[in-house]
Amino acid sequence: MKMLIGNMNFWFMLISFALAYSSYSTLGAIVGPVTDKFGYTSNQTSIFGVCFIVFGVLGSFIHAIMLDKCKMFKRQFIIVLGSSFLAYFLLIGSMPTGIAVLVAICLGIFGFCLIPVIGVGFSFTAINFSPISAAASCGIANMLNAIVGCGLTALVSYFYTESDDPLHPPPDSYKWIGLGILSGSVLLGLLICLLIKENINRGQSMRLS
Repeated sequence: MKMLIGNMNFWFMLISFALAYSSYSTLGAIVGPVTDKFGYTSNQTSIFGVCFIVFGVLGSFIHAIMLDKCKMFKRQFIIVLGSSFLAYFLLIGSMPTGIAVLVAICLGIFGFCLIPVIGVGFSFTAINFSPISAAASCGIANMLNAIVGCGLTALVSYFYTESDDPLHPPPDSYKWIGLGILSGSVLLGLLICLLIKENINRGQSMRLS
């Protein structure tokens, strides 16, 4: 445990993973209020959620196959974060159109890019710090993910909370600020990820799919 706590490389991994994971968990928690701000119905929001999850599972499966084949964990992690950041632009661009089908497609693409961060992130954490126990490294990562996720959800949800005073509604810019914070967390995670030194035991067999 002391080897992990005093390892700056481990902290770069933890923070990068936590920022990306928290963006996923926060959007999953507040997707209803977010889409409501843009005028979409609850039925449409349900479809958005299904697209986000279904395509996310598909993306996770594809990333697992690629990791099994190539075992390039840092590269795969960068791909997940980089594609997720770019997908945010699709999502932000589609939201004000009012076209539910377009938003569903963009949320599906976004889920395809971002949700694999769970499997790729935990796999990268486990194997990059072997022979340290995967239970220890992934356990600490999971704890930090939960802490950062709660904080980010509390922060972003503030921008989608209805005002108690109908005469003074929240500024329209709030809905953009919330999405900006989420995309910024992924970008920050990507930049920190570049500082991680890859230290993979190539001789270790690790099946992911």
